Amino acid sequence: MFQLEKLCFGVGLILTFVFFVETQLCTERQTFMRWVPETYIRSYKETYQGNCWYRCTKTRWRSYIDQRMVPKHVVENKDVCCAGYMEDDTSLQLKCNPICRPTCKNGYCKSPSQCACNEGYEIDQDNPHNCLPICHKSCGHGTCIRPDVCDCNFGYTFTNSTCQAICTEACVNGTCVAPDTCECFNGYRKTESNLCLPYCSNGCPHGTCVAPENCTCNDGWYKDSSDDCVPRCDISCGGGYCIAPNVCECDTGYEKTHNGTCIPTCTKECLHGICAAPENCVCDDRWHKNETGDCVPICDIDCGVGGTCVEPDVCECETGYGKNLNGTCVPQCSNGCPNGTCVSPEVCECNEGWNKTHLGICEPYCNSGCVFGTCIEPDVCRCHIGYKINMDNMNDSLCIPECKNCSGICVAPENCIDISATTTEVAFTECNDSSCIDKKDSTISMTETSDYVKTSDEKAEVTVSTIDEARHINNDAIYQKQSIWSNYWIYIAVTAVAVTLLAFILLIVKRKAVARMCHGGSYIIEGERENEACHSIQRDMSYLKMMHKERN
Repeated sequence: MFQLEKLCFGVGLILTFVFFVETQLCTERQTFMRWVPETYIRSYKETYQGNCWYRCTKTRWRSYIDQRMVPKHVVENKDVCCAGYMEDDTSLQLKCNPICRPTCKNGYCKSPSQCACNEGYEIDQDNPHNCLPICHKSCGHGTCIRPDVCDCNFGYTFTNSTCQAICTEACVNGTCVAPDTCECFNGYRKTESNLCLPYCSNGCPHGTCVAPENCTCNDGWYKDSSDDCVPRCDISCGGGYCIAPNVCECDTGYEKTHNGTCIPTCTKECLHGICAAPENCVCDDRWHKNETGDCVPICDIDCGVGGTCVEPDVCECETGYGKNLNGTCVPQCSNGCPNGTCVSPEVCECNEGWNKTHLGICEPYCNSGCVFGTCIEPDVCRCHIGYKINMDNMNDSLCIPECKNCSGICVAPENCIDISATTTEVAFTECNDSSCIDKKDSTISMTETSDYVKTSDEKAEVTVSTIDEARHINNDAIYQKQSIWSNYWIYIAVTAVAVTLLAFILLIVKRKAVARMCHGGSYIIEGERENEACHSIQRDMSYLKMMHKERN
């Protein structure tokens, strides 16, 4: 008897088997950590009112059943993909896909490591994981890249399901038989650019062969009598000839200008002039050639040693030089060079009678030396105060000391010495303008000065043969004057001491006399009594003196 339940059960088993076979699902036991509910007894302490003879409180323990979640390891069966398959992440349910390594190109993975090609492709015999496209018509000069689609080689294009040659330029007067390759008709020849052009036997220089053996000249060219194309220049080439339309070729010694004509050239630039012919410069007005052939300016004025003529009648001065009123460069000195001439920058040359100091200043010079004076002009001496010009020796212009009413020898201003003295200790004073420095010299004898001192009955005068001798005599006289004053000070000091002692003695004698009159020869009075008694007695003595005078 047919049993429907058994039939359904069998069909289900078959479908389950087919499903698991197709998807390649496998089951494995896995351990998981899960939170599960757990029942337990929970206790607590309770307080209540007990039965006592008086109010009392008692405690007791109570328990009840409670539930809590606890972690627990659970072992479960889980469906996973079998070996050779991998889980499909895009599916919400577990789905396993076969794995092919390497991946299938232009196809899909039918089973582990087995590829199936898409429609219009076939398996590559050399690579089972690659599917090649199928082109029913041969591509020729190309490769089948998709079903019935060719990828043509360079220079070919896919036309009418095949690859045909391409010519960039149309094959005029010919046929395209290969990429950019034309096969020319009769009477035409192929050029390097693969063009079919008409052929002319002479080549048509500077022209175009427009038909076999027929030339036309280019723009700027024209045919001469021999039917050749020659250039045309609208400008004159000057020192050259026309080699192309409006293009000149210059001869030797000429160069081309911006407008294309040829002008002469000079190796050295013609500054301030023009190059009139090859290597021949003609200078501008007010300029002339020097020995090197350069054009230099003409200056009617002399620029001087420190100047250079840079333009006609214009001088440029060097450092340390300046222009004077007529434009000539002359040396300059910052101090103006008084009493001299500036001969070069910061260098003065003194006038006659003037000498240069270490500071470069010109000072007057006196041949006599101008002792005890100041040289204010060449050979003009101005004596210091206390000195006068030696009138007996005008050539030397020496200054000698001046003494009033001197019957001896004037050795220093207002310092006269007696010629009768045998020896005198003198000192000299060296003066320079308003400052003097005292110096001590050795003692000399007046008898040793006979070589340079002359005496007379009325007046003694000093004649100096040399500058050193004059200075020696004046310094000795000054020292003598100082020695005399030093002796006077000794006498004055002794006199002052003697007067002081005498006054002191008189004061003591007077006090003793007063004491004897007051106390009969007693000198000791104590305390205030002594002062009062002495004052009283002095007043009495003064009064008695006055009375005595009146009586007389």
